[in-house]
Amino acid sequence: MKQFKVAFLSSLITILVVSTIFALIYYKDGFAEGTNLSSQPDSMQVVAKAERANMIDSIYNQRQTIITKTISEVSPAVVGINVSRNS
Repeated sequence: MKQFKVAFLSSLITILVVSTIFALIYYKDGFAEGTNLSSQPDSMQVVAKAERANMIDSIYNQRQTIITKTISEVSPAVVGINVSRNS
């Protein structure tokens, strides 16, 4: 049983080391050549980033509830919100 554990662990370590070395060599060559990892051209990425920013703003604006609007109007006041669940 002890020999099985040793063989299993040594095989696992060997696989991890070999895969790490392969990944380092592969990514080093890919980045050295200046390859673009994205399938979209740079102009499309800019448009996608702008659309993403608009989407985030839209979500943020939709999350404005009556509580947050009221709090912003009476911001000098101290506001506490207590939520309780009755089961």
